[in-house]
Amino acid sequence: MDNVLVIGGGGREHALAEKLKRDRGVGEVFCAPGNGGTEISTGITNTEYTDFAGLNRQIKKKNIDFLVVGPEKPLADGLADYFSDKGVPVFGFLEKTARLEASKSFADEFKRNYGVASPEFVSVDSVEAGMTCIKEKLVEGGKQKLWVKADELCGGKGVIGVRDPAEGEKALTALLEEKKCGVGEKVIIQEDVPGEELTIQTLTDGSNFVLTPPSQDHKPLNEGGRGPNTGGMGAYAPAPAFAGPVKQGFREKILAPTMEGLEEESLGGPGVLYFGLGLSREGEPEVLEYNVRFGDPEAQVVLTLLDSDLYPILRSAHEGNLSALEGDINWKEGAAICVVISVGGYPRDYGDENFPIEGIERAVEVPGVRLYHGGTKLREGNIYTDGGRILSVTASGDSLREAQKRAYRAVDEIDFRDMYYRSDIGKKALG
Repeated sequence: MDNVLVIGGGGREHALAEKLKRDRGVGEVFCAPGNGGTEISTGITNTEYTDFAGLNRQIKKKNIDFLVVGPEKPLADGLADYFSDKGVPVFGFLEKTARLEASKSFADEFKRNYGVASPEFVSVDSVEAGMTCIKEKLVEGGKQKLWVKADELCGGKGVIGVRDPAEGEKALTALLEEKKCGVGEKVIIQEDVPGEELTIQTLTDGSNFVLTPPSQDHKPLNEGGRGPNTGGMGAYAPAPAFAGPVKQGFREKILAPTMEGLEEESLGGPGVLYFGLGLSREGEPEVLEYNVRFGDPEAQVVLTLLDSDLYPILRSAHEGNLSALEGDINWKEGAAICVVISVGGYPRDYGDENFPIEGIERAVEVPGVRLYHGGTKLREGNIYTDGGRILSVTASGDSLREAQKRAYRAVDEIDFRDMYYRSDIGKKALG
């Protein structure tokens, strides 16, 4: 059996590690660096992660056979390139493919070049140029809303919606002059797609794609889709909006030209290609963004619904023969939902104080509930908060309504100082 190392320390990585440790072909599961949840989980061992060289020493010491990369930054930094050169099998895209997420301008040009259905965009590198564009579109063009996006990785928080020139100037200043998200060299101004947003995650070997159940993330901090964007405050799957013409439009106008572009540009797998979709006024799907890994919290709900072993899928994708598993990948009936619990002040202004978390044992006793840790740490035998998004309370059920009830019943058992969560996750699908 193979020993597997999961790179990352959030709720997504905890979910991946928990799924992998139950697989028949997996021996030991390690997490680098992991979190408080992976530290207390039987069958998972945390290990340090400083740099690639240090990680390589850990891989040799612990006889790691396979790497699974959770977050986007290590991929953008070239982790898959580094270990592929050393002969270590990796599930995760090379640096050149990770640019589809690391650079919004690269991704938008890719979509434009290959005719992928997506909203119009403009790249600018100054507040002045950005304001000219915003005024043209909002004042003269009659657009109701635009999005200003940092052209770099920001953990889902470098996206700002603007409805008037004053909001536009504030967003441009924050990203380009105050550099609140990285180096701040360039931003993308993208037209709004007013309909529902959907997430389609695909496992690929570069030539073949396996679609996971469609999900819907809840990016805004506050209920009703208001407030600043976050890394994700909850998700559910399957999303009923992904059906009929929407599903057909995705395959014909998004997936097919994307596959053509990946092949033409030699940007193949293995990895997860994430399509963040928005529905136009006419109900047509358009790509708002590509990501190059599982979403967080979308991974939590999708992995809950996977009724097959995960490791053979990842291994087959690495070996380039994902098509051999066609028909052998099964998904559970019913639905899954994830409610993210954060600390107050997230994502903009939260301190580094650590608060003890109570009620974890009672929460996991709720039927169908799994608790995935994000920003937690183990200290003196107790779990403490250690970040912005703390826990992913994930529940499954025969229906979305049943899963939702279970998830919020478990949330009610948890308590820590300054605890915050949205109470409307899944509401849109339930009408």
